[in-house]
Parts: sequence; C-alpha cells; structure tokens
Amino acid sequence: MSPLFYRLFFGFWLTTLVAILASYQLGKWLDSDARPGQQHFEQQRRQHRHLLREAQQIYLHQGQAALLAWLNSRPANLEWLLEDRHGELGSSGERARQRLQPLIAELTPQRPFLRRHRDNHLVLGRWLRGSHPAASAKLMLALPRPHPLVVEMLHQHLWLRLLLAMVATGLVSFWLVRRYTRPIATLRSATRQLAAGELDTRLPDSGRSDEIAQLTRDFNSMTDQLNRARQQQRQLIRDVSHELRSPLARIQAALALAQRKSGDHAELARIGRECEQLNEMIDQLLSNPQRRLELNDTVDLCALLQTLVDSNQLEAGSRSCRLRCDSDVPSLLVRGAARELHSALENLLRNALRHTVENSEVLIRLDTGDPAWIRLQVIDHGPGVPEEELASIFLPFYRLDSARARDSGGYGLGLSIVQRHIEAHGGRVSAANTGSGL
Repeated sequence: MSPLFYRLFFGFWLTTLVAILASYQLGKWLDSDARPGQQHFEQQRRQHRHLLREAQQIYLHQGQAALLAWLNSRPANLEWLLEDRHGELGSSGERARQRLQPLIAELTPQRPFLRRHRDNHLVLGRWLRGSHPAASAKLMLALPRPHPLVVEMLHQHLWLRLLLAMVATGLVSFWLVRRYTRPIATLRSATRQLAAGELDTRLPDSGRSDEIAQLTRDFNSMTDQLNRARQQQRQLIRDVSHELRSPLARIQAALALAQRKSGDHAELARIGRECEQLNEMIDQLLSNPQRRLELNDTVDLCALLQTLVDSNQLEAGSRSCRLRCDSDVPSLLVRGAARELHSALENLLRNALRHTVENSEVLIRLDTGDPAWIRLQVIDHGPGVPEEELASIFLPFYRLDSARARDSGGYGLGLSIVQRHIEAHGGRVSAANTGSGL
C-alpha cells in the first residue's frame, strides 16, 4: 500500500471517529445537563413565582414542618435553603449551602425579595411570614437557567443531532478531499496545457514525498524530455533542409545548362518550377519550422484544383488513369495560405494517384451546398484502408505497408501534411472507404 492510500484511509477513518465521539459527547452532555422541570425562560419565571407563593401558603397555614416536607419532595434540580432567626432549618445539600448561604443574609423585612443570576442558576429568595406574628423564615431557591432554544432542540430531537454530525463530518471530509485533490487538479490543468503545445509548462515542487509529489516531478521530467525532443526535431529539420540545398543547387545548375543546350522545352520548364517550389519549401523550413500560417492570400479553389489536375495528367497517363474535377460552381474564392493549400491538395491528389488501380478514374468533387463549409472529396479506386486504421493514416510516418511505401517512394508524410495545412485553415480531414476505393 502507498503512503497516499494510508493518508486517505486514516483521514476518513479519523473523521468518522471524531463524528461518533462528538455525537456521543454531545448527547451525554445534553442528557447530564437536562434536569426534570427545566423549561423555557418565561415558563421558568412563572414556575418560580408559583413555587414561592405555594411555599408562603404552606408556611402560613401548615407550619415549618409541612414546608420542609414539601421542599424535600421537589425535583432534584431545585436547590433550596431555609433559615429562621435561630439558624438553618434545612437545605437540599451542601452544594445549595455553598451557592445560597452568601445571599440569604440579603433578605430582610425591608427587602423581602431577591432575584439574581449566579453560577448559571437563577436564584430567588423570599421572606416568609408565619401564622404567628413573630414567626418568619427566609427561603432561597436556585434552579438552573434554561438552555438556549437550539440546545433544547438538540436535546429533544435526535435527527437534529445527526444532521449536525453530518454537516461537521461533511466539512472535514471536504477539507481533506480538497487538500488531496487540489494537486491533482493542478496537474490536470498542466497536462491540458502540455497537450495544447505549451511545452514550457512546469509544476512547482511542493517539497513533499508522497505519490502526488513524485508524479509532479515525473511530469516536469517528461516536459523537459519533450522540450529536448522538440529542439532536436527542429535541429534535424534545419540540418536536413541545409543538406538538401547542395543537391538542389546542382540540379538547378544542370537544368540551366540543359536549357541553354537544348532550348526551352516544356518538360525542362516543369522541372525548373518543381525545383523552385522545393527551394521555397526548404526556405520555409530553415526560417521557422513551427511558424503559424498567415492566411492572407485570396485563392480561387476551382482554378487551383484545375491546375493540379493539369499538372498531374502526365503521371496519371503513365498508369492509364484519368483525373476529373467535378464542381458545382465555376469559381470559388477562399481566404488562406496559397502555398500551403497547394501543397495539401497536391499531396491528397498524388496519394490517390499512387494507390488507385490502373485504367481507373480519380474524381475530385467540390460541393458548396452547405453555406458554412466547403466539402472537397478526392475519390480513388484503390484497395482502401482497414477500418481500424482510417484515423491513423494521417499520423506522420505512418504507413500501412512499409515495403510498398518504400517501393512507391512514400515516407508516410503526405497525409500528415494534408491534415496540418487543412486544420490550419479551420477545416478538418477524414478518410472513409467507398467499397471500391478510398
């Protein structure tokens, strides 16, 4: 078992134990402090006045012995002390003497009543007059003050005590769970940032040694490795692009020499355009491999597709295939990056030409029926792709058949370029089998 497991286990276990003990102690306190006859404050005042009047009547008509018998029959929560001019006549116990003896001297014929709060008790005193003119006594009573209304409700209602225990344990559990899940939420947020391409994301080291702290350190280590891999990838692209310049420069020099010797042939001119395009691509790679596309060009999509069809007819003819463009509009202007759109659509078309069977047709269908989208389909008559691999063909360097891909000159980059450029224009790309092709 891990330390985090033990922390969570003991945390919730202790929360439950605290709730049980708190409920038990609360009930015990309420039960021990609840005494017979304890009522609300106004009711207690009326009870006190009634007790004093009844004591006066008993002392007046029945005498001292009857009063003592009556006082001894009172509930245990009533503390009392009775004195006459000769001294104490009786009391409810030593605690009553200690509480009431300092106050009984304040009762005089001139001050026959006393009402005072002392030690959380309501103390009342009265000068009692007997049937004989010389007979008199002092009576002191002390009852515990009533609890507040909330305490009385807690004492009377078990469900309220259970509700209080549930609220207390809920707050403690919330604090515990929040304490242990906050680092996980922070890690989740950092993971989303990392997935969005922010490879500089780091998490602060908490200095702890539990699993979450270890996971935080592993996350930071992973981002460091990803950052190094990205730097190495950029360096590789720069190195490869730089190395491509030398053979490309020799090809361009040989091409210029061939054009001077044999004249301006269409095939040589096409080779020259392809070399220029390749040179521009290398310039882009060297300048900023991760640059953001600037969608500042206005491109006629129909004209671009027709240009691609015309420029690839030679390759299609070598395989006895036909290229056909079907559009429901003669012209369609879009905002985007012209070079990248050209690259994406050409890769898509050349991929279809590479895999379609001989003596078949590759159809480019442009549909503008949906006002929010431009739907472009490239349909071939090749072997298709297994359903479970349809989404994977857009991954860089992914090839269904390595041997066939090498024989056909592919490296698994064409469709990844298609996806990257189309998504940079706010679009999306997917593949589906038609039953007779892709």
